Amino acid sequence: GNYNKVDGLLEWPTTKNGRPHAIPIPRRAREILDGLTPNEHGLYFARVYNTAEPMRCYSCNKLIKSFVEDTGTPHFINRDLRRTFKTLAGAAGLSKEIRDRLQNHTLQDVSSKSYDRWNYMPEKRAAMKKWNTFAQAMLNKKHPKPAREKRGLSIRTAADDAARQAA
Repeated sequence: GNYNKVDGLLEWPTTKNGRPHAIPIPRRAREILDGLTPNEHGLYFARVYNTAEPMRCYSCNKLIKSFVEDTGTPHFINRDLRRTFKTLAGAAGLSKEIRDRLQNHTLQDVSSKSYDRWNYMPEKRAAMKKWNTFAQAMLNKKHPKPAREKRGLSIRTAADDAARQAA
């Protein structure tokens, strides 16, 4: 896949189900990707041995394996990320249908298979906006902003509060 900076999309011309796929990405991911420079072929995620072609979808597993080995992070695989997103996006209020569409799961009913050629991009964008709000709230809880003292003169963190309570 590749990053389309103008439209804020990750795009794959062909996926394992044989169809193209595109997903809008949340604001925080765009901020990270906007800091990257594409290669000489305009690709953000190119194949290692043929940099004129986009990385294949299963290359993510290799990247995760390297990340786990390099950082000592507990073992996980791509499917774990997909499962976690699917579950948390449900908690964020995204319908199963839109979660399936974001993950490029093929819908097997006759209408979806034979007649529906709509790309659902407006619905995907709305869902990812909702997901971004939910994910950012989770990150803010995990990494709380410093709280100001009543007089506004000093700043303390949640870690400082915990240390005071333990003393």
